[in-house]
Amino acid sequence: MQPVKWVLVLVCCLALPGCSGVALVYNNADWYFSYKIKKYAPFNTRQKAQIDRAVDDYFAWHRAHALPDYIQFLKSAAVLAGHEPSLKEVAALREQARVLYAKTVAPLAAPAAAVLVTLSEGQLAHFERNLRRENDKRRRELTGTKREEYLEERAGQLIDVIEHLVGDLSNTQKAEIRRLSRAQPVTDEMWLARREASQQRLLALLRRKAGLREIEHFLRAWLTQSRPDSTADQRAAIAQMNQSGDQMVVAVFALMTEKQKRHYRKKLSAYIEDLADLLPHPAVAVQTR
Repeated sequence: MQPVKWVLVLVCCLALPGCSGVALVYNNADWYFSYKIKKYAPFNTRQKAQIDRAVDDYFAWHRAHALPDYIQFLKSAAVLAGHEPSLKEVAALREQARVLYAKTVAPLAAPAAAVLVTLSEGQLAHFERNLRRENDKRRRELTGTKREEYLEERAGQLIDVIEHLVGDLSNTQKAEIRRLSRAQPVTDEMWLARREASQQRLLALLRRKAGLREIEHFLRAWLTQSRPDSTADQRAAIAQMNQSGDQMVVAVFALMTEKQKRHYRKKLSAYIEDLADLLPHPAVAVQTR
């Protein structure tokens, strides 16, 4: 799992300019999710209805069972700003995020498999073309951008996210965060290769008319990133990425002033309150200030 790609809704929330947008994003996520799925193939009326029902069921589950864990994750993230966090604490937070990510995506496997097994040969061909088109677009972005430009763009995006969470950064802080970001491993091509390999395995299962359970099992392993077939080089790259990322998080917290830490805790507290309001039952207010 790449950093900052832990949880779709959480990322959307943190990218918003204000906390009032959390409910707006979340309450419209089901519509957007259905829309994006239906773009992958020319589904018939029955399949579209099946997708809509599955998405509705998923978000009902998500609201009741995933949002409380999101709140706990944000509470843990807020605690780090109360002191100088250690590498062990940051690694524990990353593991918490990994578990939360897996819990979030695992329920998607069964309904996705149920739809995929109904694809006709024509629909499957369309599905494959769309996957290839997305991958080709991403590959062009990676090969068309010079490494120096890519590193600068990545650093700029990180600075924007941190500044959104902690308030204005000084020029000295920005320069150091840029240096830390540029030192991070570049793994985009590896992740693209892994995604393409998984897509090809899925397509092979669908072409040979594999059973529903087999496809569901594969999707769950892929989505939760629990497949054991990574190469030694891939495992080493992931370990290096995690270690380097943890070190960068510790370094960034060390750069923050007390005022910025208060801003960070206040921001997360507001997100927690907004997420608590989305729960299907009254939630106890959580203070992180």
